[in-house]
Amino acid sequence: MIFVALGTCEPFPRLLTRIDELAARMDEEFLVQYGKTEMPLPHCRSFDYAPSLEKYYAAARLVICHAGLGIQTELMRLGKPFIAIPRLARYHEHFDDHQVETCEYMAKRFGVRYILDMNDLTGELIGAYHYVVPYTGEALMQFRHHILRVIHEGK
Repeated sequence: MIFVALGTCEPFPRLLTRIDELAARMDEEFLVQYGKTEMPLPHCRSFDYAPSLEKYYAAARLVICHAGLGIQTELMRLGKPFIAIPRLARYHEHFDDHQVETCEYMAKRFGVRYILDMNDLTGELIGAYHYVVPYTGEALMQFRHHILRVIHEGK
């Protein structure tokens, strides 16, 4: 099963349109947590919100998610393969492109795969993707420390 998590932020129809297109062509179940992106998904099972997504992560072969820092670090901790899709300001999916900046750092530091162009999110990629980000508690603690320093000191 492919689990798609959009969180509870701004609507993200660009991603859900692509997911439903792929689900129509693939022989794999797609389960979508759509948050504020209410749109028909005829080829996917879906729900808006759950207090915890951990049981869905556990059941999924792959998670495709919005590029929030919290979900990425949670999936790393759980050892779950995931592909992050940042919300982009130019499509009014977020107020700025901080999710792109986060993805660039996560890709460089941990090898996280992220997609900017929905045409790059293909059935072939989804079918073959299995990379699990190497996780250690110490590495994630160093990362959190770095993020907190940037937030508090601006560097």
